[in-house]
Amino acid sequence: MPVVLNGGSGEVELGHFPVGSKHAELEVEDGSKLRGVYVPADDPRAPIVLHLLRSSGSVTFGAEHAVLFELNEMGIASLMLDYRGVGASSGSRSSANLEADAIAMYGEAVRLAGGIEDRVYVRSASLGTLATALILKDGANPAGISMAVPVRSETMMQHYLKLRMPWLIRAIAQLPFTNPIDVDILQQLRRSTARLMVHTASNEYYLPGEEMNWMRQAVEDAGGDWFRVEGNHYEIAIQSRRMFPAERGFYEAAPLAIASAVPVASAPAPQALGEISATQEEE
Repeated sequence: MPVVLNGGSGEVELGHFPVGSKHAELEVEDGSKLRGVYVPADDPRAPIVLHLLRSSGSVTFGAEHAVLFELNEMGIASLMLDYRGVGASSGSRSSANLEADAIAMYGEAVRLAGGIEDRVYVRSASLGTLATALILKDGANPAGISMAVPVRSETMMQHYLKLRMPWLIRAIAQLPFTNPIDVDILQQLRRSTARLMVHTASNEYYLPGEEMNWMRQAVEDAGGDWFRVEGNHYEIAIQSRRMFPAERGFYEAAPLAIASAVPVASAPAPQALGEISATQEEE
């Protein structure tokens, strides 16, 4: 069962993005090309948001573009690329490639930020939250992280199978599962010094029972803000194509970087978010 699902088409059409957007392309170690879009900001000192997409999400989907317009209107740059073998990117889809893809994407975001990590924010949903954990494991130190419906690599596949193929999970219940992605997101969040904001679903079948409590505790241990949004995992993942109300304040608090690359001081994150409804769409 693949973790990185297929999605999108093979073309990135710049006419669907904010004015001034540019094609982005990175070559990874096997020669595959990660393709997407770079939306520059008018101010060269502005923050840049790296978007790490959910499974089956693609920069070629028009619905993914809404947040790029919102951030552009705020004067914030964006970089959004497809994982290997998805949408516009070449190569083969595999969970084994997620770490290298995410690290390459983050490196490009830092390069576009003039080498200043204090200008880089990471925004992710579902599978993309594990990609975020992988870059943190690699030593990334972004200024801020905004996550929607995070998942755990240790149990993600079990929950997926229980949801989609309950007959199969019963048949193989006694067999050991192998982590498709080797990262402990709880540990990485606790270790991170980035400003952190997490939106999770009220009906979250990928973090049942104690797993939800563990995730919330890790976020709070890191000094992050935790928001519960009305809906299930897929509904909130789809809703994350636009900014959540509290996110606007999160990015508005990001100061412009300065040439000397002095570390950006943490700014207070918003403290309240009302219940949000969403339209259901499955990955």
